[in-house]
Amino acid sequence: MSGESKKLRLIVEDVYRYEGTLMKRFRLRIDGTRIVINVSADSVEEAAEKAKNIIRRLGLEKLIEYLRSESGGEKA
Repeated sequence: MSGESKKLRLIVEDVYRYEGTLMKRFRLRIDGTRIVINVSADSVEEAAEKAKNIIRRLGLEKLIEYLRSESGGEKA
């Protein structure tokens, strides 16, 4: 990996809307993990941006990178 952290990919698992609301709910999973982020958004792009902000604020990139290095690349 030459010192660079591996970029995390988000996979859209589900899109749904609660009855009586205008906002869509998105379930995005971090690829290669069982970690799912749920957000409200109007579009996939907005949902991905919100999920990335949550991942950044929680420091999940560093944690996932560490767990992958400890487990030899298996699912975190």
